[in-house]
Amino acid sequence: PLTIGVSMVALCSVVFLSAVLFTQAASVNLEINNDITAKCAATETYPVPSDYPLVPPPLHVAVWNNFVTHITSLDDFIGLVDLLTDDAVWCDPYPTFCFKGKPAIRSLLDPTKLKNSFRDISGQFWGQLIFNNLTGGAWLPNAVEAGAKPGHEGCVVGTKNFVEWRLASEQDINSTDATGQIAEVRWYYDIDSIVKQQTECALIDPTKTIPLPDGPITNADHGFLHHLLGGIPVDINKYRDAVTLMLQTMVDLLSKPPSSEGWLEGWLNIVSNDTTWCDPYGTYPCNKGIEAITGFLNYSIANFTTLRMDVQSESHITGTMGGRLVDFTITYKEAHNCMSTTHEHAYIEIDPRNTSKLLFNNFFFIDNQQPQTSCTKRFNA
Repeated sequence: PLTIGVSMVALCSVVFLSAVLFTQAASVNLEINNDITAKCAATETYPVPSDYPLVPPPLHVAVWNNFVTHITSLDDFIGLVDLLTDDAVWCDPYPTFCFKGKPAIRSLLDPTKLKNSFRDISGQFWGQLIFNNLTGGAWLPNAVEAGAKPGHEGCVVGTKNFVEWRLASEQDINSTDATGQIAEVRWYYDIDSIVKQQTECALIDPTKTIPLPDGPITNADHGFLHHLLGGIPVDINKYRDAVTLMLQTMVDLLSKPPSSEGWLEGWLNIVSNDTTWCDPYGTYPCNKGIEAITGFLNYSIANFTTLRMDVQSESHITGTMGGRLVDFTITYKEAHNCMSTTHEHAYIEIDPRNTSKLLFNNFFFIDNQQPQTSCTKRFNA
């Protein structure tokens, strides 16, 4: 395809703004590049498709509009299944409870069963659609279900959600028909908050425990319902303290100048050769391992004056995953301290074998060069 030359700083060095890794539950392969730093250092420009969209492609808009429609009514909720491929994966919440295939997902979203517990559902979307190639997402600052059980009809369960989807292919990216186009859906929310609220509304039996699945659930008679677990998941908060500590460590590191004492060492203390860093998902190859990540960090030291992360939401933690909305700002040395800011869904997964290490570092933001436009002009002047 036709390519254009874009500033190295605008493309090779937008650090820590990683997006989604699809792990075993999604069965998606990502390109892993252990030497991206050498590629970036070898040329002054980085080729990108000339038609890379500055606005969401029609198919992402269609998917988003369908989510807005179907999430605001129990009667319409089941319509989300029509958007999925036959072997799609639906994680609710990610990464703890994932369901694979339309039969299993249709059972999860069955409105006739949900109405035994909920009178209705409602959701309010934050106004910006985030997209990167096949991946799209949106923030729901408030998603609630009103209780319907006798004696608890007025009880309301609510949570902040980030919903994320991955399209099956680019073939129909300009289509406005989202039917059968989604290969994966991930819901991110705080599982402990949901369980506590549902217990108070008598939607969960606090004396009952349920085991965590060891992989995607494929059978249609699994007995789970959207946001209704039926009992307290075993070890629900096993990793909560470790995830909370890691999230704070990252905020501390991402709020210091890269050239400050201990900044590089701080990052190297929480990564390993098992750490994968995508920056961002769907646009650049992923970096895996200490050597590749170290080179990536050194590029930041050489090119960025300051970094700043402002947390815009409470943390949502489920299993080994933790995330939140953030605003992230970078100033560039060679562009006379030109500044760019992105609004992101930032989330991580810690390594369950060693909870002081990151397994994935995933930040999802719109990588369409728009935030860096003014800085790019200064570089090319």
